[in-house]
Amino acid sequence: MNLCCSSSAGQVRRSEEWKAEASPLEQWFYDLPEATKQNIYDQQTKKSTSPTTGFRGTEEKVEEAAAEKAPNSGGDSLTPSQNGILPPVSDAGTVEAGSTFPRNGEDEEHSWEPSPADMFRVRQPGYSSTGQKAPSGPAFYETLRVDTFRTPERREGRLVPRTLRPCPHTVESGHPDVPSVFVVNCQIPNIDGAVVHSPFNKNPEYDGPCFQIVFHFGITEQTRDWLRQLQEEGAAAAVPPALRLWALWCREAPASFERRAQFKAMAMVDNPEELNLPGLVLRYNGKPALITNSGTLSRGGPSLLQMDINVHRFAYLARKGLDMVKEKLEQGRIRVGFTVESREEEHLPEQMLGVCFFKKYKRNKAPLFHDL
Repeated sequence: MNLCCSSSAGQVRRSEEWKAEASPLEQWFYDLPEATKQNIYDQQTKKSTSPTTGFRGTEEKVEEAAAEKAPNSGGDSLTPSQNGILPPVSDAGTVEAGSTFPRNGEDEEHSWEPSPADMFRVRQPGYSSTGQKAPSGPAFYETLRVDTFRTPERREGRLVPRTLRPCPHTVESGHPDVPSVFVVNCQIPNIDGAVVHSPFNKNPEYDGPCFQIVFHFGITEQTRDWLRQLQEEGAAAAVPPALRLWALWCREAPASFERRAQFKAMAMVDNPEELNLPGLVLRYNGKPALITNSGTLSRGGPSLLQMDINVHRFAYLARKGLDMVKEKLEQGRIRVGFTVESREEEHLPEQMLGVCFFKKYKRNKAPLFHDL
């Protein structure tokens, strides 16, 4: 796994941001015949000394390997395997958005509430030479609803609006490319053992039991005002640079892997000392992760854009880190946010798209998908 983030030409590589990419070792492994891969996997399984230590003797060699294969940016077909974009759907959902996860619930555990965007530090002008970050300005979207559920396999693409009815957010963005409702669907492995711990992932479909967290973000009135200015001659200069980048991303990401791979997810634990988190996790607390091949876009109409994030495809260390702490995080206070990476000076400073605050999220309280 490359722990640095590649920026545009002339920019420095920063270790505080990371990107999941397949290393030569892992690509070599993926290209082997199935029988050979199975033999290697069986040999490494025999080397395992305990359920908690993983594959001792191999871990050092594959520590830098990621679970994602190299990107495929060619072709015009709207299939996830080719360019990470799904076609629009018009099916009406049957489950009310937000009905599976309470906001500010009376139960302090397992509820969510809005979070100020300035809790996250983002890139500032001159970042390529200074590496400077500062608190974000206001988020462009407000959190409308959050849903969570458990599934035997991932549900993506058509989840909203086929299963979850879109939030009643009737305002339009006022910009032809920018959605008024932006949905992020995080699909997180809900399994223990070799599939999570092994860098030699035997799951070619990057699928399996998971718990999913679905964020419904609605555009703010301030963002709509800025978008109107963006389209007015002589007024665009007053628009935040990061919003100009967001409009560009919404227009180009469906057809461009390079543009789509600028999407970033951030998670920050507010009480790490209380949870006694391991150093591997503390190192990346609050740091952004680029969503490359693990991200898939779909449209649910002209005003709804959905990004699915398949954590099954995350790097080995990221999967292992999540598995190490998922029980502890049920006592955590966690902030989650999303943004687009600004790689050119004209798009700085960065600014958060949407943010949310979780209070002691309990995955086992999430309803089973077939019960919805």
